[in-house]
Amino acid sequence: MTQRRFDWPERLAALIEERRFAPFVWGVHDCAMFAADAVERQTGVDPLAQWRGTYNSEETGDAILGGVSLTMFMDAALLAVGATRVEASMSQRGDFVILDVGNMPTCGVCLGGSVAAPGADRLHFLPPRMIRQAWAI
Repeated sequence: MTQRRFDWPERLAALIEERRFAPFVWGVHDCAMFAADAVERQTGVDPLAQWRGTYNSEETGDAILGGVSLTMFMDAALLAVGATRVEASMSQRGDFVILDVGNMPTCGVCLGGSVAAPGADRLHFLPPRMIRQAWAI
C-alpha cells in the first residue's frame, strides 16, 4: 500500500467531521464507501475505485458482491491495494475494519477507542470489541 500521507491524522479527523451527520446513501455514504474514503484520505489510494457509481441500493450492492461475503469481498479489495490483515484486537487508528452490528457485517474505521460507521442519519461510534476483522492501512 502507498504510505500514509504525513498529515493522515488530520485528513482522517476531517472526514469524520464532514460525515458526522451525513445520512446513509447506498453507493455514496454507506459503510463500505465510508471506510474506503478513509483509506483514500490517508493514503491517496481508493480500494473501491472500480465500484464507485456502480450501485445505489442494497440489491445492486449485493449483486456486486457476487455471492461472496462482505468480508471476503473487502479482503480481496484491500489486499489488492496492499493493506494487510491484522487481528481484530490489534487494529489501530485509521485501520479498515468489519464489525458485527446486530446480525449484519458492517465496515468501519478504527479510531482507537471507538469505531466509526455510518448509520441511517449520522456516524455511529461503536466499541472496538465489536470488530471481527481488521486490515492495517
